[in-house]
Amino acid sequence: MQQNTYTCACDIISHPLHFIRLPSDILIRICVLIIQPIVVLATTMSIDTSKNYRRKIYACALKNVSDHNAKVVLTYEGIPNDKGEVKHTRLDIDVEKGKTRYLSERLVTRPTYNIREVIERVDATLDNGTKLELTAPFDDVTSPTADWHFVIENNLIKSAGPTPEFGK
Repeated sequence: MQQNTYTCACDIISHPLHFIRLPSDILIRICVLIIQPIVVLATTMSIDTSKNYRRKIYACALKNVSDHNAKVVLTYEGIPNDKGEVKHTRLDIDVEKGKTRYLSERLVTRPTYNIREVIERVDATLDNGTKLELTAPFDDVTSPTADWHFVIENNLIKSAGPTPEFGK
């Protein structure tokens, strides 16, 4: 039984073996080994929406309109350190009833660049023991911003949009 031979189809990705003549079964195996991982990677990248890269918040204002003082914990996305270990920064803030606290963006300094920390989660515990949480992606954030407004109410934390000018 004679096997057909074909020029390798790997030349579609500019592979140096494109002039070699191979039996068709080997050709198919090579193409599957080379092309399948590329297709899987492209598919994975195109459907991975878990991070919502365009919906980042770097800095915010926390306004407490509840009937109680609140202890707020902001958790930032993990950033790998030099050893590859992921570090999540946590920031504890007291926000008194009727008050607003403004938080600047945080930077992680590396030898040749800086990384802006991204707020991943807002947790609040009211004086009466009520625990509230809000996790990214936050409502109404459509692009990266260093100007966002969270409102702590009696039963929820609201993603309220760009920070208004308070007191006017």
